[in-house]
Amino acid sequence: MSNNLMNSKKSKSKIRNKSWSQKPLVQNRSRLKKILYELIDYQLEKEEYLEDKNIETTSDTNDIHTKNEKINIIADPNYELEQLINMIKIPFHLEKLMTFTLLASINDLLYFFTVLPINIFESIAIYKKDPPFRSIQTYKQRCALCLIITACLVLSHLDTSKVYHRIKRQNTMKLYMLFNVLEMCDKMLASMGQSLLNVTLSDESVKTYKMKRYKQILLVSLSAIYLIAHGYILIYQSISLNVAVNSYNNSLLALLLSLQFAEIKSSVFKKTDKEGLFQLSISDIVQRFKILLILIIIIIRNTGAIINNSMSNDVLSISTLIKTALHNHHFKSLTQKIMKLIWSPFVSIVSCEIIVDWMKHAYITKFNRIRPEIYEKFHLIMCKDNAVGISQFEKRLGLILPAYVVLSIVMIRPVMFRFAKNLMPLKQLPNSLAISIRLIWIIFISFIILLMLKVVMNSILKQLSKEFLSDQYEGTNNVLTTRVTKSDYVPGEVVDGFGFMDQRTRETIYCGRDDSESKKKIPLSIVEKRIKHDNSLPDSLETVTRYKMVSKRIW
Repeated sequence: MSNNLMNSKKSKSKIRNKSWSQKPLVQNRSRLKKILYELIDYQLEKEEYLEDKNIETTSDTNDIHTKNEKINIIADPNYELEQLINMIKIPFHLEKLMTFTLLASINDLLYFFTVLPINIFESIAIYKKDPPFRSIQTYKQRCALCLIITACLVLSHLDTSKVYHRIKRQNTMKLYMLFNVLEMCDKMLASMGQSLLNVTLSDESVKTYKMKRYKQILLVSLSAIYLIAHGYILIYQSISLNVAVNSYNNSLLALLLSLQFAEIKSSVFKKTDKEGLFQLSISDIVQRFKILLILIIIIIRNTGAIINNSMSNDVLSISTLIKTALHNHHFKSLTQKIMKLIWSPFVSIVSCEIIVDWMKHAYITKFNRIRPEIYEKFHLIMCKDNAVGISQFEKRLGLILPAYVVLSIVMIRPVMFRFAKNLMPLKQLPNSLAISIRLIWIIFISFIILLMLKVVMNSILKQLSKEFLSDQYEGTNNVLTTRVTKSDYVPGEVVDGFGFMDQRTRETIYCGRDDSESKKKIPLSIVEKRIKHDNSLPDSLETVTRYKMVSKRIW
């Protein structure tokens, strides 16, 4: 009896398990069909909704959901073609901005070598006749010159040849770390030095601390210490780049080029607004100016070393230089050596920097749907700053020109001294006195050349500014503005780091599919936030500087 009961229970449990295992399969199939039908219905409703849905933007109210722009998940082919054309236009607009700003930066750097000494000598000559309002300006000029001379005297004791060989002995990984550390220190010192020099050389500080000399001496001392530290970092950067340029296997040069391409990864795949793009452009301008200046210094040093080594047995004079030039074989081999060792790395580094800038700005403007005409507004701001004066232009770029003056003097001084030492000796004069006289002549000739170069640079900048402003007047109906409007963006949705979300999905998530009264609670999209920001702050580009937190980060 018990066995029969056990068998019946086992048979019932088998039937129950069998029915339990088959029933979910049928239910799952029906449930999947139901879900698929719901998805198809939702997709059809979504397509119908997207055909009728529009967005309007107004600057008077916070409600920017209007009926002017269609939101499409699939991008409009016309706008995508415009995006590709804009990527091709980017190099032209970017290099137009870069060329003007680089020329203006070089012109301001030449100010410290030409105009500043002339003003100092003029103020010394007529010091007693200066009116009161001239005393502040002459004090600022004398203070700047004193800081530069102090930093040059301290850093002149640094043996650059020992530093060169010390860096050259390091392995590739240490040099990679050295490049990154020096770049970071340069930016941090530039940010601190801009504030410190603005306080030290400002009109308000001179008037405030005129009766408190100890505070004025403290500020000048801190500025001198800063200038020495920044000049030291720039010297190490230039020597590190010189080691990379002179490397025989080009491994260090390849390392340097890889660092430039690493900028693309760190900046392209991120959401960027107009202020961030302007600050990024300023950062690229300063970076290119620094690389050009360091490469020019390297060319001068390497050319002087090659000429000195090739003519070590002869005394340099005008006649020997002419004879060397007439000796075709020797002069040709020397020229080929200079071109191979100097100009080839120079061209590769500069061309790589230009290509990286083109790619970076092309993809940033594409991903953020910004038209290249926005660079014209950046150009207009640079023209205004250059017309105002060197202080405003230097503040905008965050360019510490006294530090670059110290770098140029410390690095080129040994070349000038070596050239003066190897020139034809003067008769009936001691060797040290003859070297001093020749060095004075070299400095005087260099001063005349730099002064002529500054005059030419001023005329070029005036002509470029005149042509640019005339083109802007013709294109904007005699109204020059830096305001960014809706026409400066390519229509369409901007995708942020969290993926794309259309308007219908956002409404469904935040207020439900059937709740039409609470649509005002939906957060604004990226495009709507950008338009609202541009309408509320029309002149925000005017406030952008190199080391000001205008966006989520400082480039």
